[in-house]
Amino acid sequence: MKKLIIVFLLFLSAQVSFAQDFPFFDLGLKAGANGSWIKNVTDGFDSDGMKFGFVGGVWARVKIPVIGLYVQPELVISQSGGKLSGFDEEFQLPFEQTVNLTNLDGVILVGQRFGLGPLALRINAGPVFSNVLSANVKTKVEGIAEVESDIKDDVKSPQIGLQAGIGLDISKINIDLRFQQNFSKLADDADDDENTKVSLLQLTVGFKIL
Repeated sequence: MKKLIIVFLLFLSAQVSFAQDFPFFDLGLKAGANGSWIKNVTDGFDSDGMKFGFVGGVWARVKIPVIGLYVQPELVISQSGGKLSGFDEEFQLPFEQTVNLTNLDGVILVGQRFGLGPLALRINAGPVFSNVLSANVKTKVEGIAEVESDIKDDVKSPQIGLQAGIGLDISKINIDLRFQQNFSKLADDADDDENTKVSLLQLTVGFKIL
C-alpha cells in the first residue's frame, strides 16, 4: 500500500507541474461506484446478480484545441467481482458465493467533447489495465456456514479490458457513466473452453482541481 501511495503522489506532482505550463491540460479527482457481474460462469454455477463496490482516484485530460478531441489517462482503485449461486452435492443444499476483487486500474481514454465553456457532453473509449491487489471469495451454504477464502493467486493479473461511455462537464464538475468489459479470463489457469470474465457499469463524479 505504501508503494501505491508513493506512485500516486509522484503522478499527482508530475501532473501539477505539467498543468502549470500547458493551458489545454486538466487534472482532477473522481469517486463513485461500480456494479459488476461475472459472465460465462463454469458448470455448476449460475451468475446471481451484481456486486457493488467503490472506485476512486485521479484523472488527467489533454485537450486538442479547436476539434474537441482529448486523451484522458486515469489511475484509480476499483472494486469489482460478482455474485454466484449453485447447489452443494455433498450437503444437498444451495450455496451463494461473492467474488471480491480490488484492482489498481490504469485507463487511457480517447474522447470527443461537444460544447463550449463550462458545459459540455463527452463520449470516450479506451483500454483499461487492471493489476489485482486482492481477491477473495465468500461462500455461504444455507444453514451450515460462511467461509472466506483468499483467491489472489488463482486470479489472472493483470486483467485487460475496454471502457466506453458518456460524460457531462458542468464547470469544474464532471459526471461519467461507463461500461467495462474485461477481455482477460478471470482464472489464471483457465482452460481453453473456460471463458469466465468480469463486466461492470461505473458511475463517477469528478472535480477538476487544475
